[in-house]
Amino acid sequence: MAAKKNLKSAQQDSSSEEQSLSDLDRLYKYVRENPAQVAVIAGVVVLCIVATVMYRISSSAADRAIMTEYAAAITTVEDPAERVNKLDNLLKEGAGRWKPEVTYMMGESAIQAKEYDKAREILARVRTEFPDSEFVPRAVEGIAFIDENAGKNEEALKGYQEVKDTWKDSLTGKIQPLNIARVHESMGSLDKAIASYNEEKQIFPDSSASKRADFELRRLKEAHPDLFPKEEAAPAVATGVSPETVIVPSPAPAPAPAPAPAPAPAPAPVEQPAPAPPAEQPAAAPAAK
Repeated sequence: MAAKKNLKSAQQDSSSEEQSLSDLDRLYKYVRENPAQVAVIAGVVVLCIVATVMYRISSSAADRAIMTEYAAAITTVEDPAERVNKLDNLLKEGAGRWKPEVTYMMGESAIQAKEYDKAREILARVRTEFPDSEFVPRAVEGIAFIDENAGKNEEALKGYQEVKDTWKDSLTGKIQPLNIARVHESMGSLDKAIASYNEEKQIFPDSSASKRADFELRRLKEAHPDLFPKEEAAPAVATGVSPETVIVPSPAPAPAPAPAPAPAPAPAPVEQPAPAPPAEQPAAAPAAK
């Protein structure tokens, strides 16, 4: 039975090999009979490959040029108003994949230049033109900052809260309690400010934002100690013992009972003086005759 299977497998392999050779023969025959057509097809394939390579090289070179111009505008132009113009020109020339970031940085530079209306318009474009960009939450935060700077605290709170709720897992979302606390404090809602500072410490511990929140809490506690719960005095901890160890003092041993006083010795008996001998009676006088 096994021999039959081996024979059948060998026949199939032989048939496949003959078919493969037959296909190669037909292809070779076609090439010999149609050399011009084959040459055209080969030329088109080579041209496509070369065009793809050249496009990638050109795109890479253009991308590097945009990146260089963008970095120069950000790092070397100190005047924010001039920086806005530089970035605007870069956008007009075509910023490629850098367009969302360049647009956002242009809005941020407009804020630094105190051109708040222009900044609001540019940052709004980031959200509408690049809704999936990582710079959208930063743009929304920038608009909220413009509202806060204009004294529109309610609008600012809504903007900061939206960033916190919508992009809660992003770096920008995690620092919003700090902004919210600042606005509450400026509105005189110190209890809400304290709650937001504490929230910042909870959701983003060991960060610069958490350290800033801790600093603000200490400042408020010094100015308004009545807003903070009184801290209970911690029990003393013995030296060399970890704070987690609870030291239970052992009860002092009861004092031993005092020994009963020894009985006083009986007083020595007083020696009684010996009775005096009776006085000798005088002899009676003889009776008269």
